[in-house]
Amino acid sequence: MINIEIYLDEIKDIMAKYAVYGINLDYLKINDEPRLNIAVAIVGKDINTGEKACGIRIDRQISDSAISSAKGAIGYNKKSNKYDPTLMDKATKLDTDRKFIQHLILHEIAHHKGYTQEEEYECDKWAFSEMEELGWL
Repeated sequence: MINIEIYLDEIKDIMAKYAVYGINLDYLKINDEPRLNIAVAIVGKDINTGEKACGIRIDRQISDSAISSAKGAIGYNKKSNKYDPTLMDKATKLDTDRKFIQHLILHEIAHHKGYTQEEEYECDKWAFSEMEELGWL
């Protein structure tokens, strides 16, 4: 079980670093009740400027089964209807709560960069690429 509040400062730092069109941390929504998707990219308006701002909705507690399910989905390419063994291998490197959260947040940021919900595979590839570049893997 991951308590997301332990990682809030780091999540905010990642969101600020990768803000595509502004950031409003009021749009870091914490769910008390688990949902089907443990995290989702959301778009809102900056409360100061009224401009578009990116955000992420994430569950306050992420269960071990949700973590396992999320890791199990990494590497699936809807376009080819196959799993990519390279990404599946990278998923095994998400062996700490911190690495899992880092990947999860970067994955959601990839949606803000233009990847659609149909492009989960591409979001995972981008997130792992960023993690490697930052020395997190």
